[in-house]
Amino acid sequence: YARGFKDLALFCFSHVFLPKPDTSYGTYSIPHGGVRPKEKELQSLFSSLPHQPLYLGLMLTGLRTKKQPGQQAVTVSIADALEAVKNISSVLGFLAEIKQGKHRALHPGRTATIFADGVAIGFIGELLPEVARGKDLTNPVVVAELNFDLMDARIKTLPKYLSSKYPAAVQDLSLTVSKDTPAGDVLAAVKFGAGELLKD
Repeated sequence: YARGFKDLALFCFSHVFLPKPDTSYGTYSIPHGGVRPKEKELQSLFSSLPHQPLYLGLMLTGLRTKKQPGQQAVTVSIADALEAVKNISSVLGFLAEIKQGKHRALHPGRTATIFADGVAIGFIGELLPEVARGKDLTNPVVVAELNFDLMDARIKTLPKYLSSKYPAAVQDLSLTVSKDTPAGDVLAAVKFGAGELLKD
């Protein structure tokens, strides 16, 4: 935005400091730098640090596709962030389950919680307009966050993919469901019904 760029796709992969409530961190003194601290001093230093899990953050805003002859401009949406999360889970070899969720900074109805093996590992959604405007972001903003420390224990052997000469879809499905039915429930029902016939 500072240089006039309003079509952005950014990520950040780093440790996040998560201090516990009513807990003080840090030490009143620092060991002398000329010698190695004693084991008791090291333990004291380590225990004075807050939990620092590894997170991946994604942020998308603006246009995904600019206007072209015969094609209108396409604005980024939560579908683009969902696709990114699914690609990450596919590459790392675990199944990401997307279920409707809520977050105080995200738009109701456009927020989802990301699960792996039944454990919540992150969220995805569209920032509330007032939150986006507070950061001088005028276009809709889609964000996602993944806790890699929680993901690490659920990553299986990286899958091996074989290229196919044929389209992956061999059977189309057309379903009519209530507008209140979560997409995750529909996907779960399709997977259950297809059984071994379904291929990722």
